Amino acid sequence: MAKYGRPVIINALYELGIEVPKVIEHNGWVAMKCPLHEDSSPSLSVNLNEGGWICYAGCGKSGDLAELVSQATGTSIKEARQHLYIAAGDEG
Repeated sequence: MAKYGRPVIINALYELGIEVPKVIEHNGWVAMKCPLHEDSSPSLSVNLNEGGWICYAGCGKSGDLAELVSQATGTSIKEARQHLYIAAGDEG
């Protein structure tokens, strides 16, 4: 799993329209609403340190940050990773 850094992860979530909660859970995990399905309460957990994520309801999907960006925006995994690498200051 690629590590993009907390600022890149938080910015990517904001770009997806996901509000990042102020309260950080155990080991950097936070709960929020999943952008991949209708969500009335937080069902998505994202690790703000590494970018891993899992949805416990609705879609039941998981992966790394690039996979979430790809699925939420309809771009390819390659395009999503390139966007994140550039945001992290690395051309990938």
